[in-house]
Amino acid sequence: MASKNSSSSGAGYDPDLLIDFVSGGCDEQAAAQITQRLREEPELARQHQAITRLIALMAAAPPPEAPAGLAQRTIQRVRTIRQTEALIADQQHQRPVSLSTFSMRELIAVAAVVVLMVALLVPSMQQARYIGMRSQCAANVGQIGAAMNHAANQHQDVLLSAPAPLDRWMSDGRVTAGSSGLFRLVKERLAEPDVFQCPCAGGQSFTLTQDMLDFPSTRHVGYSSQYCLRGPIRRNDPVLQPVAHEMALLADATPVFPGGLFRPDRVDRAVSDNHPDGGQNVLYLDWHVFWTDRSDVGVNGDNIWLIDDVTNYTGREQPASPIDSFLLPSGCGR
Repeated sequence: MASKNSSSSGAGYDPDLLIDFVSGGCDEQAAAQITQRLREEPELARQHQAITRLIALMAAAPPPEAPAGLAQRTIQRVRTIRQTEALIADQQHQRPVSLSTFSMRELIAVAAVVVLMVALLVPSMQQARYIGMRSQCAANVGQIGAAMNHAANQHQDVLLSAPAPLDRWMSDGRVTAGSSGLFRLVKERLAEPDVFQCPCAGGQSFTLTQDMLDFPSTRHVGYSSQYCLRGPIRRNDPVLQPVAHEMALLADATPVFPGGLFRPDRVDRAVSDNHPDGGQNVLYLDWHVFWTDRSDVGVNGDNIWLIDDVTNYTGREQPASPIDSFLLPSGCGR
């Protein structure tokens, strides 16, 4: 990627590499380079958007299923063709011939080929559909990031904040606070409720009402966001700006607090449960989205799911520093 020429016209565009980037197949260095180019090259950004939309359309299509009796119908069709060919040959030569038929071995071979083709085709289509869903998840996370940035423009650079400082975010092992700052994006009509549902994890939409202060439940939001209960996170914070490309603000649902419940046996898990192949989309303060199957992707290798090395939580813990990512589940305690 580094050897490609970069320009505003999109010179050096490599469609295969861009497809790998959209589907999460790039390594960290290549992904960072492409992310930089997407900010600098309008044509490349348009190609990226087109590919993302195409894969999202593929995700919307139902997975194919092998029709019932496909192998049997194929065998019968081959038999008919062989019989027809024998009759034609008989008429052409004007002499009696015996109808050619398949041996049992030939029939089994044909059936095996048909079954093999179905076995190869269906998983590949399902994989394409899954890649599309994962790409749609990345697009959702990117839209949430754009909404955060827009909110910061309207609120003196404030990205996330709770309505009032809170000392406790968990009670009896269940997270009861943490996503009110993120919910503000819905409350202020900067993002639609559907954007907060990971397509791979499912979920439920909801209708916004004036009395809502948070997502109705964990079923209505599939992402975890940075702890912001003791004060706002500011886009222009001089401590955060130098590490913006490493500061994780949001990702797929945390595996440590599934459904809002603290699971001590899961503190060593690296990936979210949202995606079947294990991994998560992560949003950073510089607004790029990165797919990873690791948890140590915060500032200086920080674990985005935990506070430093804390493995047991009572609900009063706070991030060790402003650059310590601690992504809490959303829509809890409802």
